[in-house]
This record gives sequence, C-alpha cells and structure tokens, in this order.
Amino acid sequence: MDPLFDRDALRDRLSDDDQMVTEIVQLFLTDLPVHLAAIDVALRERNWKALRAAAHTLKGTASNLSADRLAQASRDLEHSAACERM
Repeated sequence: MDPLFDRDALRDRLSDDDQMVTEIVQLFLTDLPVHLAAIDVALRERNWKALRAAAHTLKGTASNLSADRLAQASRDLEHSAACERM
C-alpha cells in the first residue's frame, strides 16, 4: 500500500526542513477530524454547497501535505457535490 503522503515531495517543498515537515503533519492530523466531520454533516444533510466547501478545503490541505490520493478523492467529492449527486 502506498504511504498516505509523499514525504520526499513535502520535504522538497519545505527546503528539507524536517521540523517543519513534522509540524505540517501534526497540524494535518489535528485538523483532519474537523474536515471529516464537516463532510459527514454535509452528506447527512445533503447540503451540497457545504459538502463542496468541505471537500475543497480538505483537497487543499491534502495537496499541501503531498497526500495525492486523498487530494484526488477530495477533488472527486468536490466535483460530485458541485453536480449535486451522491
């Protein structure tokens, strides 16, 4: 199985600053439950606008972390919400 994120790509983007990599990963792990909860609520309420916004936010966060699979899944969810289909 592929790793959650591409650590080398993240390190490259952060000029090989391992402390910053650790901080970014910790922030991501702290914020992830909030993002997932927002997606869960939006799905249960069929609130497409809120779902699109939550997926968009998670997509950006995942992209910043070099978590490409999560970013793509978030992009797909954002697109589905924009089309109001789930």
